Amino acid sequence: RSDWICIACKGQNFARRTQCFKCGAEKTAECELVGPNGFLGGPGGGEEPASAVPSPILVAKHISPRSSDLSIADGCRAYAQVKEVRVMHSYALIEFYSVEYATHVLNTATALKIDGA
Repeated sequence: RSDWICIACKGQNFARRTQCFKCGAEKTAECELVGPNGFLGGPGGGEEPASAVPSPILVAKHISPRSSDLSIADGCRAYAQVKEVRVMHSYALIEFYSVEYATHVLNTATALKIDGA
């Protein structure tokens, strides 16, 4: 079983949930599943998680080619303290100082725009 991303509100949900904790939408086959390293596995895809323990690392997908680790960190710092950002092609790994910080950003920064994207 894998954690999943709600198609209605983009909230990340634990595998055990059948409805989104954020908006109440039902989990469907179109929901993206989160793999063991926090990467999205695509609709109905994904791998079994290595651990059910929440992570202080968030994955930002479809970032602008203009985005740098500094611009991403600056955008996220409005919500929580950022420990490190690693940019890889069209996504970034954003590490926070705690799981609570990462959860806060995930739940409150739904309209976050970095470099216009």
